[in-house]
Amino acid sequence: MIPHVQDERPNTSAKPNTDAYSCHAPTMTKTTNRALAAHLAPIVDTTFVFCVVARGGSFAPIIHVADEPAAWAKLVSEYRLQGVASIELAPPDCFG
Repeated sequence: MIPHVQDERPNTSAKPNTDAYSCHAPTMTKTTNRALAAHLAPIVDTTFVFCVVARGGSFAPIIHVADEPAAWAKLVSEYRLQGVASIELAPPDCFG
């Protein structure tokens, strides 16, 4: 089940995520639109953690495995429908 995160304003930022694998807090708490694009999926074929970031910087680490572009696209679109402000990709060791 996908947790619900409420975001009242649509995010219209088109800034690409150039720091997708960073463990640094500023990257993990930005509420810009950093969707995981389908073109990233081929390079991620192992367990990883991504954070669903709500406005205000709160986030929930979620462990997920996706090794197909279609799985990534579906996952991202499901979170977007629920108003998620940002999706960040990070290696599992970022969360101890």
